[in-house]
Amino acid sequence: MPAQAQVARNNNGNLLQIHLGSAPGTLVHKGNTVQVDWSAGPKSRLVLDGNSYKALQLHFHAGSDHRVNGHQFPLEMHIVHQSVTDPTQLAVVGVLFEVSTHMNPFLTQFFPLLPQHPSGKMPPIKQLRGKLLGIHRGHQFYRYSGSLTAGNFSENVEWVVLSTPQPISHEQLNTYLRLFPKSSARDTQPLHGRVVTLVEL
Repeated sequence: MPAQAQVARNNNGNLLQIHLGSAPGTLVHKGNTVQVDWSAGPKSRLVLDGNSYKALQLHFHAGSDHRVNGHQFPLEMHIVHQSVTDPTQLAVVGVLFEVSTHMNPFLTQFFPLLPQHPSGKMPPIKQLRGKLLGIHRGHQFYRYSGSLTAGNFSENVEWVVLSTPQPISHEQLNTYLRLFPKSSARDTQPLHGRVVTLVEL
């Protein structure tokens, strides 16, 4: 993604609304990543251009799928949402992580469980609190229409990528990489005329 993107005004939240609540989660070992099946709670919402989406799951990519001005981040999290009116339509909230001296409070809710259960059945998360991601008014997001970055790469995806990387400690990153050492990032794709818009909550 370009460091400079077209800027759009998010008047009254008509372009973008995000709220991630609290709900139990189920850890699923996917072989090349860990997935958390998570609804983000009954009060959660993702609204894009007036269309509502519900959270389904989140997962990670070692080596970010998205790059900002050519820079790749060590880890990226995707929170996958499904349209409430058309289940074939998806929207993904992307969160980039940069190594920091600080632990990430959202990841501390379940990362300590990963080395205890390196494969097979994993324990449930009693309550995963989305507010610990710290997404709030004033944050900016890159928006564009694209495709999934794994599986069948289907083109029915609206992307919303937080422009400011979130912190992840060396310990947290190494916890993930010890279990999933291979890069699962997709190669950078050309824009093919697609417009990347910067939207502020």
